[in-house]
Parts: sequence; C-alpha cells; structure tokens
Amino acid sequence: MLSPLRLPRSLRTSVSLLAAVGLVAVLGACTAEDRAPEVLRPVTAAPDAPLTVVGQADDSDASVAMSASLFRQAPVAVLAPAGDLAAQELGAEAAVALGAPLLVQGSGAESEIQRLGSSGVLAVGDLGDDATSALPPSTTVVRADHAADVARVTGADVADAPDQDPSAAVSRVSALPAPDGDASPTTPTAGSADDA
Repeated sequence: MLSPLRLPRSLRTSVSLLAAVGLVAVLGACTAEDRAPEVLRPVTAAPDAPLTVVGQADDSDASVAMSASLFRQAPVAVLAPAGDLAAQELGAEAAVALGAPLLVQGSGAESEIQRLGSSGVLAVGDLGDDATSALPPSTTVVRADHAADVARVTGADVADAPDQDPSAAVSRVSALPAPDGDASPTTPTAGSADDA
C-alpha cells in the first residue's frame, strides 16, 4: 500500500496560503461591479373605471391628475412648460419613450414629482431658472430644449416637427372614421343647434 505524500510543514503552509489568496482573488472578481445595473421602472396603476375623465381646466392640474391616476411611482418624470405646445409635444414623445409621466409646469407639478418618488426629471423646453427649485436637492434635473437633446437623453428617434396650427390637427383628427367605419362630423355645421 502506498503511503500518503507528506509535504514539509512550510510547504503545506505555503500551499494553503496560496490557495486562500487565489480564492480571495476569484471571489474579489465577483463584486457588485460585475452585476447588471438595477433597472428602475415605473409602477403603474390601472384606472378604477373603463373610462377616466380628467376634468381639470388647467393643463398643469390635468397632467397631475392623469399622472396620479396612472402612476403609483416613477423613477423619472418629464416636465414641460405651460403654454408651450411644441415643448409639451416634445415632452410627450420623451415621456412615451421613457415610460414616464408628462407633467406640465404649474403649482402641483413639483409635489407630484415628489409623490412619484422621481429621482430624475427631464425638463423639456424653457421652464425658467426656478422651475425645479421646489424639488429635493437629490433630484437630478436634465434639461432638453430641442428634439436632438431629447433623442440623446431617451435614445428615441425624435424629429423637430414644423410649426403647425393646433386647430388643423383637431380638424384632421375629427375627420378620422368612427370605429364602425362611418365618418361622423364632430364640428358643428352652419345652422345646427350648437350655433344657437
């Protein structure tokens, strides 16, 4: 029968030490840096009814009400200035690309951003210098004034649209066929009861 190989004590200690160092090196290579970054996603809420009417007359209040009805939390929110339709359209494109709520600047927008727990805000258009001053200092605000800025930030294909008359867009939407295929006019005609 063969006797087990006996190594001198100093060699056994050296081999054990080398194995321990190797194990530490292997485990050290498996640090948090090797893990995939955590992806933050919004938490949405299904509306209570099949049809939700947002009846606020003010754009800012309407955007806050819509956000509150659809989002429980969102790591990012998009903020656009009131009264600037082009910036709001650009903000809407960014919000869709990010899966984030679009809020229109106004009295309730900052508190809605805080309710959502948003740690980042994409500010689209000219919001002024103090537009985000009410946000916590830990909130990261990224400004994007043009389609190219929004495309760079969101990774989406966004193009500058030529200036359009909003009433022309409403007319084009009104002319779309109804779900059953019949076109139904939605604008009053001369002499109709709506003119009275």
